[in-house]
Amino acid sequence: HLVFLLSSLFSCSARRSDPTGHLHRRFFSAGTRYGDRHERLPDPAGRPTDQDAQKAFYRAGNFPTGSASKKSGRMPGTTGRNIKVKPPESRHKNKIMARQKNIEEMTTSEAQKEFGNLLGRLAYTKSYPDAFSLFLDFALLPFNLEPTPEEKERFQKLTDEDKRTLLTMLSCFGIITDNNGEGFKDALGDLFMEHVSHGNNGQFFTPEPLCQFMSLATGVDELKPGQSMCDPTCGSGRMLLAAAKIAAEKGNRNIWLYGSDLDLTCCKMAALNMLVNSMQGEIAHMNTITMDHYQSWHIR
Repeated sequence: HLVFLLSSLFSCSARRSDPTGHLHRRFFSAGTRYGDRHERLPDPAGRPTDQDAQKAFYRAGNFPTGSASKKSGRMPGTTGRNIKVKPPESRHKNKIMARQKNIEEMTTSEAQKEFGNLLGRLAYTKSYPDAFSLFLDFALLPFNLEPTPEEKERFQKLTDEDKRTLLTMLSCFGIITDNNGEGFKDALGDLFMEHVSHGNNGQFFTPEPLCQFMSLATGVDELKPGQSMCDPTCGSGRMLLAAAKIAAEKGNRNIWLYGSDLDLTCCKMAALNMLVNSMQGEIAHMNTITMDHYQSWHIR
């Protein structure tokens, strides 16, 4: 009742101090909580009182005499700046295009930060795990020779905005995993721990220097072409990346790497890491204790 009384008093004072009704109309057309309960004053010049209708009215060049300057294109009662309103989708598209132009100039840390920002944008209508899984499926789709109808339908339903976001994320991922020309960097594992797992279910991946030490301790540097290495709990594939890096430094790019994990997201990360680093082998989604096998990614 108090708010109703105050708004009524304001309405009366606005009519006395503003005969044209501009002040009263601006107050109740600004989307206030109680504005819809009162009848809006008619505009003497025939202008619409709804805010969106006003913008369309003035963009069309309808400027009644004494209300606004057609030369300046300004709405009466505004601060005097020109009205140039772009649709939200157009503004977001321009931002995405500007990001794509600057991707090549980004450093590894800048690309990692930009990836996190884009992941947050993609997760706005989803959860972070779902958004991250969507990116993995999107990145693996070109390498999938036989996508299921469900996978095809899932990507066909994506909006153009989501597709542009995923493409920019893929460009950022390429910069991060390149690691300033060194390669063999587990970019996905770091992003997964930072934005998705937060240590849930004990998902802290082994630090990369320790992975390299363990690979050397198991004699990876002595592997001959055609020999193999297996990690039954590969996670995001850090141990496999470390082994491939050590073997490549010895001039051996022809070792076979096998990994498996019970977590499907981890298997997708490991498969994508192997693909972008030109490694060959297999990633199996399975339970290595009960030997229950669900699916595999064969990479050659």
